[in-house]
Amino acid sequence: MMYWHMQLHPNDKSFNREKEILEQKKVIGLGEWLEGSAQMHQFRSEMKIGDIVLVRLGEKPIALVRVTGEFEKTKKVDKNLDWFHIRRNIEVIEFVKKQNEDFPSIRGTLKKSINRYTPTYQYINNLYNKVVQSDSIQAGIKIRKIFIDSFKMFHKFSINFLDSENHPQPIIVIAGINGSGKTSLLEYIENFDTTPKFDFQDTVDIVFNGKNLKICKDSKKKQTFGIRNFKKNIIYLPIDFGNIESLEKKIKVYIDELMFEKDFKASEAYKELQNNIDEIFIDLDLPISFSGLDKNKNIFFKNAKGNKIGINELSTGEKTLLTKVLYLYLSEIKNKVILIDEPEISLHPTWQNSILKIYENFAKRNNNQIFIATHSPHILASAKSSYIRLLTINEHKIDVIDNLNKSYGLEFSKVLTDIMEVDCLRTPDVEKKIKKIKSLIISNNFGTDYFLSLWNDLENCLSSDDLDIKLLNVEMNMRKKNAKNI
Repeated sequence: MMYWHMQLHPNDKSFNREKEILEQKKVIGLGEWLEGSAQMHQFRSEMKIGDIVLVRLGEKPIALVRVTGEFEKTKKVDKNLDWFHIRRNIEVIEFVKKQNEDFPSIRGTLKKSINRYTPTYQYINNLYNKVVQSDSIQAGIKIRKIFIDSFKMFHKFSINFLDSENHPQPIIVIAGINGSGKTSLLEYIENFDTTPKFDFQDTVDIVFNGKNLKICKDSKKKQTFGIRNFKKNIIYLPIDFGNIESLEKKIKVYIDELMFEKDFKASEAYKELQNNIDEIFIDLDLPISFSGLDKNKNIFFKNAKGNKIGINELSTGEKTLLTKVLYLYLSEIKNKVILIDEPEISLHPTWQNSILKIYENFAKRNNNQIFIATHSPHILASAKSSYIRLLTINEHKIDVIDNLNKSYGLEFSKVLTDIMEVDCLRTPDVEKKIKKIKSLIISNNFGTDYFLSLWNDLENCLSSDDLDIKLLNVEMNMRKKNAKNI
């Protein structure tokens, strides 16, 4: 069985009859056009009975179907299907109920998804498993709630990771100021253990293989069933996770698998890896592309100028994305809890804006739950409000806020002040000067030598186009005007 994805409509954006064609005609098909010869050949010769096809409209999945008939070229004119003449009979497995525009690739009218590492394969496989293998949707582990009796700064601390319908969230973003326990919470989850005889009341409430289960740290309660499965399904990726050597090994294994197990030519395997990179980082506009391996199996990329560069010549941000994110995608990690500490390290703010979506896609397609501890306002602003858990320090006690409103898409300055509790957005020296000048203007003391000295210092620090400079000028001019009119 092979996975495919395809468009099933003419070149007409208003077309919306895919469901009708699949239900009533029970066929899929292609037109015949010069540029589509390779796709027509695949449809004729490579698609087999029993293959699974995801019918889509751009990024919107429509239905999952199974091929039931051989290739045929119709001679009969059908006004409802006159734009395609080569067809195959199918049966509908299921129409997609939530047609979100989240399919990871819109390239090509017809395309195979044979590589299990790629986001398109994972997307179709996950959808197929949900429909056909109902047990797989319940497989694995997710954390619902945690209660910590006493651990480092946490005392009588409760936190839940549920959505509004009491289902575990696929992504949890843990934020807070330094010392609020973000990394400590990840370490607690990683190292949770009931082996010693504890008198603490700590509990981890999980979903394991579809069933709710509470693991207690108090050994007197003897409720430790599932602890081994819990621990072996936790993966912790610290700040220093990821290195070039591990990525090189992973890429070589990946290329070898395509060439020696799937009979790809070297050029085809390289192209498949590049397609994978394109799909994963589609929103990041990476300025590099995979070039290939030399005879000594050294890995090379091409930069934006088309120059061939070694993997060690990539920028720090590019290395971070590849050693952490690409490595994760090329690893078959499913049904796990993944803990990631500060994924923003070494990433440009533009990439920080999009990195959470990449991890979210990975979590959903592989039935994982990912916890991210972060200081990045860009990551926080890109997170759904329901994903965020804000740790706060209240009289030496850690509390959690899990009902943030309208944080998604918030201005970064607002994220810093309203969520991350940053007192000022400028360097302290400049902030003090602005506050002092505001105070002098409000008290109408803006004609003194002291004021003028402060003002000159501020103008030397900031551009005349700075918003605070402009606002202070407006306030000062208004007060001067009012003084003249009195």
